[in-house]
Amino acid sequence: MTREADKDVLDVLACEFELRPLGAPGIDAVAKAALNVKRDGERKLAVSFDPSAQRVVEAFAAAERDCCSTLSWTVETQNGTLRLIVGAQPQQIDVLEAMFTIS
Repeated sequence: MTREADKDVLDVLACEFELRPLGAPGIDAVAKAALNVKRDGERKLAVSFDPSAQRVVEAFAAAERDCCSTLSWTVETQNGTLRLIVGAQPQQIDVLEAMFTIS
């Protein structure tokens, strides 16, 4: 992504990147462990992971709660599958879905 594209993404997501903890795992670390990315209605994105990724997914979600606090970031385990549920506006879900799918 270009610097301008990065800025556009941060604007859509309403992120305050400077609030993100140093060393926290980023989208690349989490997306490569994703098993499935699925919309759950218009305002939620559900990303499934193998339970072995729990530590990195929880650290990612905690960091996102700091820098993208207008979105909801929930980590849950259901039927042996780890899921990250992101609640956001439809345009934000579009961007997040692309980020998890491309990475």
